[in-house]
Amino acid sequence: MAVTMVAALAAVVLVAWLVIPGDTSRPPVASPGAGTPTVSSPSSSPTTPTPTVPAVPTSGLTRVKLPGVRATLYERPDDPVRLTYYEVEDKAKEVWINYLRNSANGSFAKNTKYWQQTLSPDGELSAGRSKEYTDDDYHGVDIITRATGAVRTVKTVKRPLTYEYGEWTRKGDRLLFSIRNPGGNTWTTKGFVVVDIARGTARVKQINDPAIKEGRFYWNGDETMVATYFRSGKTAGVRFYDLDGKVVRTLDGVGTPYNTSSGLFSPSGDAMVTECRDARSKVCVWDSTSGAETSRFGVSCSKVLGWWDATHLFCWNAAESSEGNVIVVDLDGSTVRTLLETTQSDILGPFYVRSGGG
Repeated sequence: MAVTMVAALAAVVLVAWLVIPGDTSRPPVASPGAGTPTVSSPSSSPTTPTPTVPAVPTSGLTRVKLPGVRATLYERPDDPVRLTYYEVEDKAKEVWINYLRNSANGSFAKNTKYWQQTLSPDGELSAGRSKEYTDDDYHGVDIITRATGAVRTVKTVKRPLTYEYGEWTRKGDRLLFSIRNPGGNTWTTKGFVVVDIARGTARVKQINDPAIKEGRFYWNGDETMVATYFRSGKTAGVRFYDLDGKVVRTLDGVGTPYNTSSGLFSPSGDAMVTECRDARSKVCVWDSTSGAETSRFGVSCSKVLGWWDATHLFCWNAAESSEGNVIVVDLDGSTVRTLLETTQSDILGPFYVRSGGG
């Protein structure tokens, strides 16, 4: 079957990874100094949550040396979140190299076939973002059965649009992507795609609203809706949509989400984590129904990667040098465990997937 190599897209993708990376799981670069939606305004006074804090195991850890980069992973089989994929920048060639786990708990192997990949929670499937458009100008996503290598291609959006930011459901039955327009110097978000894995179909919902151009779409807590960051004039926050692309509600005034895989909502969906709106170097936790701020902290996390469980986050703790750690912290910012250590944080992008409860 004839296919068209997206050479132009390849060049744009390269720029996007260098300037506006797809999923910014790498640590930050240090810098000086339809229907009317229901709107909730957040409380300005933080309160301290008082949930029962589950213990985060710190013993019985397995050390795993990651190929292709100077980094060590520390994990347990019962961890609720696991490293399943990472990218390493080849600065000489100006490309990012994929390293995908061969199963939920297996070894990592180098792969250059796809722009990015994401492993399903059970490790049985992976989704590869193709470097090619089909001969009828669709950008397909390859669904790969890991045990057999069988590949099914599901068509998503048509040229010139593309997709990014893969988000599996907990059951691994659906996959969410953000529609991206790579035109111009800055990529913009134009809606979302939901792939039904069993049916091999894609539900494409374009949303031509410039307010969401800087966002990416996440599943909400019960995975019946999606949400993204929006900014319109002086108003910004998180906006929720049903799967038909209609606005359900809006939370004004919460901070900017961290652009990382599964990094917005807690496992239950009751809480969200973002930068603090009045202090971007600090981390803020919000009630996802009311938009009230419930916790904030600084120092420990230079970039939040996501929720470990209901009362812990995991994040980069990276200095201005290339040394850095991925750590688990509680909602006061206290470090409780190290997940990864590296002396090459400037070229490493780790991607974690929820594999259990939490």
